Amino acid sequence: MKTYRPDRKGLATLRLLILAFTVLLILAVNYFVPLRKVSIIADISLAAVSLAVMFIYLPLYFASVSYRVTGEEIIRSSGVFVKFHQSIKLPLVQHSMVITTPFSRFTGMNFLMFFALGGQINLMFLSYDDMMEILRLFSEPGGDI
Repeated sequence: MKTYRPDRKGLATLRLLILAFTVLLILAVNYFVPLRKVSIIADISLAAVSLAVMFIYLPLYFASVSYRVTGEEIIRSSGVFVKFHQSIKLPLVQHSMVITTPFSRFTGMNFLMFFALGGQINLMFLSYDDMMEILRLFSEPGGDI
């Protein structure tokens, strides 16, 4: 049995994306809302929510996620406020899908999905090497995990 954790590069990438999106929203509010007091309140609210997500929720989420791979199953545990445990038996897996982004080795935006009858399990924000290791172990007949 081996335990995998999300890549911390994914956290940094999500923070940069949230920051860029927040800046664009603040600029849009300042451009389209004619009332100065309303736009200031909206700007402060947007900044507060994005800072809370970037520096409180996302680190807690990344710390709570773990993926355990055994010879028989894959178990995903996650959740900040509500804990989730999801498992799938490897013999029941019908196919898998890998999603990578450009520069995924540097951004940590790698996703591995396993599909079984009536369900799926998503392994998100894995490092590229961990993702390929899980996929290789899964695809080898009699692979020792």
